[in-house]
Amino acid sequence: MMNFGDINSHTWLVFSNVDGLIVNGTGQIDGIGKSWWDSCPKGTNCKTRPAALTFNRCNNLQLSGLRHVDSANNHISITNYAVATISNIHITAPKTSPNTDGIDISNSTRIQIHDSYIGTGFIF
Repeated sequence: MMNFGDINSHTWLVFSNVDGLIVNGTGQIDGIGKSWWDSCPKGTNCKTRPAALTFNRCNNLQLSGLRHVDSANNHISITNYAVATISNIHITAPKTSPNTDGIDISNSTRIQIHDSYIGTGFIF
């Protein structure tokens, strides 16, 4: 974990500038969040915690079927999109986990999320 910050990355998996991307499956992304949360003093932002999955400028994205558990930070980040459909996603983190947004959307339009479960921690 300590070396992760040395590579200057804020996410584990990044897809950028891919049009028509389809991510469909029954796998699980486990962010091993507890070890990150324990290393972060309560009430601080801990900017080195990575998001699990980021999509940037990937128009016409289809994301479905995955399970996301205990991301250190955001589970899924979507930025600079025109169209995306997210379905059958299951996102969980303990209610005491710090700032573990389920799906963080910014600078995007026409994003549809349906038939999904999102249960994550608090935002401070």
